[in-house]
Amino acid sequence: CCHLNFEGPGFLKITLITPAKKHSKTGNRATAVRWGGMLHAQGHTVQINETYDGKPCDLMIAIHAWRSADSITAYRTKYPKGPLIVALGGTDVNTFLNTEPETTLRSMRAADAMICLHSLIKDQLPANLRPKLHLVHQSAHPLPDPRAPRKRMFGICVIGHLREEKDPFRTALAARLVPVQSRLCVHHLGKAHTPAWARDAKREMARNPRYVWKGEVAAWQVRREFAKTHAMV
Repeated sequence: CCHLNFEGPGFLKITLITPAKKHSKTGNRATAVRWGGMLHAQGHTVQINETYDGKPCDLMIAIHAWRSADSITAYRTKYPKGPLIVALGGTDVNTFLNTEPETTLRSMRAADAMICLHSLIKDQLPANLRPKLHLVHQSAHPLPDPRAPRKRMFGICVIGHLREEKDPFRTALAARLVPVQSRLCVHHLGKAHTPAWARDAKREMARNPRYVWKGEVAAWQVRREFAKTHAMV
């Protein structure tokens, strides 16, 4: 990306911007920490900030075109030719490209390269921006121990915060349709973004015995759930 060799002998000073706070369990913070670790392992110096502090760097990576727009503008103003990568969030394309097009498109145009996490993103972008879009599939570290799915039920886990973009109860609604003799059970891990989402989750548990909402949990608990369930939605 941007004609930079991330694994070459010349190590870079990288500023990585994420709109998520330091101890947040959101996807944006998890992505920033993970990418920062990968780049650090290759010998680069990585500073993760919520906003751009104006300090010089060899490269800025900004997660989320709309939420990091002020940092992107500040960096591009100070360093008109400074290498800039913008990682698109799902809401950049699903929401803000429609509701805040001027700001979102300004960030996209400012980028030398953009990163997306699935192939359908390309279809939503203006044609002139597609050539600088790069698809990077997400991955996960192997589980430390062999999987041991629950034997009394067929467990399905849903990993995702409760918010509109996630359509969080789709799996629970599908679970209502299985035959009465089915052993299927859905375990949902994720924070309710509003009290209304929390109320809806509790109502779903009350009317749907196949659905269990466990709320926001630590990363190790998510990985434990991976080991105990048969599949993930």
